[in-house]
Amino acid sequence: MGKTQNLCRGGRTYTPPQFPLDELPEAMRLLAEAISQQSAREAKKKAPAEDTGLPGLLTAGEVASILHIRRDHVYRLAHGGKLNCIHIGRKVRFKVLELKNWIKSLEIEEKDDIGRGL
Repeated sequence: MGKTQNLCRGGRTYTPPQFPLDELPEAMRLLAEAISQQSAREAKKKAPAEDTGLPGLLTAGEVASILHIRRDHVYRLAHGGKLNCIHIGRKVRFKVLELKNWIKSLEIEEKDDIGRGL
């Protein structure tokens, strides 16, 4: 087989690896296996926090987008003690479970207000 050369950035040449035709299926199997392993590693990284047993943490921006409010309002709720948060150095994070519980508490308060005729 003749070697083909492709130019890469910087004027360097690149010669792609050449496989004899009888080894091509084995090379494709190895490549597919490597891609599968890489995909599995990436899927583990992107798995929900609840699956790993770690608490799911959200940034103020993520909480704001979930609640459809401004980020500075999320900080005001946290500063006012209405929404629990965690400080990691200068960063502020919110637990997913705490956020869910807070939303449920708002729903309960709203139902109570409706029941009292407010």
